Order: sequence, then C-alpha cells, then structure tokens
Amino acid sequence: MLTDMKTYTSFDGRVGRQTWWLSQLIFSLVMMIPFLIAVAVLSMTVDYSGPEPKPSMVGLIVGGLIMIIAFIVMFWFSLAINVKRWHDHGKSGWNILWSLVPFVNIWAFIKTGFLRGTEGPNNYGPDPIAD
Repeated sequence: MLTDMKTYTSFDGRVGRQTWWLSQLIFSLVMMIPFLIAVAVLSMTVDYSGPEPKPSMVGLIVGGLIMIIAFIVMFWFSLAINVKRWHDHGKSGWNILWSLVPFVNIWAFIKTGFLRGTEGPNNYGPDPIAD
C-alpha cells in the first residue's frame, strides 16, 4: 500500500493504522531533505564581507521556494492519508478539520492513530486490514 502513489494523491478509499503511522514517519523524514537543502543554499550564499554576516536575497528566495514547494506536496499527501483514515472510521474526510480545534485535536489524533476503523466494508471501500 505504501508504494502505490494513489495512496498519497487520491482522497478515495481507506487506509489502516499501520499505513497511516508509516506515512507519518516517511513524511517527517522526507521533509528533512528539502529543509537541509534550503539550509545549505542559504548558508552558501551568506555574505561575510561586513561586520555582521548577511544572508543574500537569492539564498533566501531559493531556500524559501524549496521549502514552500516541499510543504505543498507533503501537505497534499498528508491530507489524502488523513482523509482516508477518517474514511476507515466510516466518517467524512471533512472530519479532519477537528484537528484544527484545540483539545479536540487530541481526540482526533487518538481516533486516527490508535483506534481501529470500521470492521468490514463501509461506504468508502473495503476494510484495509482484510487485504
């Protein structure tokens, strides 16, 4: 399931807890790569000629663009996985908005990360654990 790009790009279907947790780990590790590249670009373009080191505008723009693009891609992937996790509980993907509400987001995290979804097929597809 993790190697299928449709898992990360589509909002249809369901994913189980194992796929969700592995995806969270992969997303965290993958986001380190553009972050390190952006830091490297920025550090290579610092101007040390004056009394205070100053980052160059080019370094700031390139590093910022790298991070923005990586964030948008990872946000889409994460959104798709989390919507599918709500689908596994038989709920609409719009329930992901609960994770924006303070204190309620703790419940949303517990539900998506630790509680088993609907056993058997539901309106969103077959049971991912049965596969």
